[in-house]
Order: sequence, then C-alpha cells, then structure tokens
Amino acid sequence: MKLIQKTSLLFAGLFCLFFAVNASAEVMPYMSLKAADTKVKNDVFSYDSSMGAKWAVGASVWENKIGSLRTELEYGSSSSSYYFYSGKDQGDAHDNEDRASQLETDSFLFNMYFDFNTGTIFTPYVGAGIGVTNASMDYNFKSGKYSIPESRFADWKMSWNIGAGVGVALTKNLTLDLGYRYSDLGHFGGYAGLYKDDYQAGSTWRVDEDHRDYDLTSHEVMVGVRYTF
Repeated sequence: MKLIQKTSLLFAGLFCLFFAVNASAEVMPYMSLKAADTKVKNDVFSYDSSMGAKWAVGASVWENKIGSLRTELEYGSSSSSYYFYSGKDQGDAHDNEDRASQLETDSFLFNMYFDFNTGTIFTPYVGAGIGVTNASMDYNFKSGKYSIPESRFADWKMSWNIGAGVGVALTKNLTLDLGYRYSDLGHFGGYAGLYKDDYQAGSTWRVDEDHRDYDLTSHEVMVGVRYTF
C-alpha cells in the first residue's frame, strides 16, 4: 500500500510539472504489440518463466518541452507452469513429493506513461497502470502418504503495475519498445479440494479443509513495437 501511495505521489508531481511547462494538446493515437518474458510467483513457489503477449491501443495526449504523456488500454495474457519432484530416500516414504501447477492469467489494464524528450532517437519512459486480472490455477499434489486430485482456483482481482523502459525511433511512425514491469496481480484463495491417505487400507477421498491463499506477483521483461498514426 505504501508503494502505491508513493507511486501516486510521484505521478501527481509529474503531472504538475508536466502541465506547468508549455503544455499543448495534440492527440496522437497509436497501437502496440509486445512479447513479454513473464516470471510469476506466489507465497509458496515461483512458476517457470513463460512468454506472454500484450496488445494495446492508446494515444499521446499532452506534450511539452520535458516530454509527453501517453494513456492506453491494454489486454495481456500469459501461461506459466510449475513442477516439483522430491524423491528423497530417508527410510520414510512421506518424503516423496510430486507437485504440478499450471497458471493462466488474463489482464485488462489502463496504463499511463511519461516519455522524456531527449532530442535523440532514444526516449526513456516511466509508467504505471491499474485494472483487473483473471487468474486460473490448476494444482496437483501427490506424496508418499497423501494424494490430492486436481484442484482449480479462478477469480477476477484488482491488479496494478509500475515500470520503466525506453523507446527507440525506427522511423517517424514506428518505435521499438523495450521495458520492464512489476505487477501485483491480486490475492487469490480457495480450498485445496479432496485428499486420500494412500497408506491406509480402504481409504476414501476426504475434504481438505486447508484454505490456500496466494498473493500473485510478476516480473516482466518486454519487447515490442508501437505504431503512431
């Protein structure tokens, strides 16, 4: 929460500085497409890095001597997997664990960026965004003692992000976009489902009352293009 407040104050200060110096209102619409190498983690484990895609439409809405302000609407998706196997042999079969998880995310975001004018083909920027994310997670667990069948969590949550990057002008209209972004995807939770004691004869599936809660965050390295009309 403190990070969000500090980010809000930073952007409020940039807005004040931005509009105070010869601001003009020339709207320049654009479209962008990015590929993102995404690393998602929760409170328990980290997923393998995965490639995702982001599509956005936006516009440069204000400009002055310092730089320009962009706003955009973005849709992004990614799919990550996690697998863990521990075959420890310590005379206790309970040490064996086999876990697998698949996470899919879909995000709809409103982003703002401030592009700093350097007078060169390189335009560094900072940005932040807010929106909603749908996370769907499949989870399987099996050990030497217990088995838990596939369980699934899926929900929509509020999400936010902050980031920075640089645009490289390839032509008058086409820009190469390189960036990094940290995202908080929200707090997700649910019951693990059923479990069975594999070492108890005649064991049947029982309800696992353990409530699982996860705070999902991600680190994204992005590369893409932006076409300004």
